[in-house]
Amino acid sequence: MKTRKSRIFGEFDESEYSNNLQIITKFPEKWILIDTENSRVYKGTKNKKLKKIWNEILDKRILKKIQNIISDKIKY
Repeated sequence: MKTRKSRIFGEFDESEYSNNLQIITKFPEKWILIDTENSRVYKGTKNKKLKKIWNEILDKRILKKIQNIISDKIKY
């Protein structure tokens, strides 16, 4: 079994099977997905095709806005 490493949550054994993660929403564009293994960030879309449900966010201005939102949620 292969071990995978999340930059946030540590190491885990890769599952033998694929898992389906689902969000049921009328506004998919408001959702973001952060891959903690490779630090890629994705935005939800209305596209129904499996490989098109999430679009990677590459715009540094948008990534900075996301970073600021997350930073604002942290209470020290």
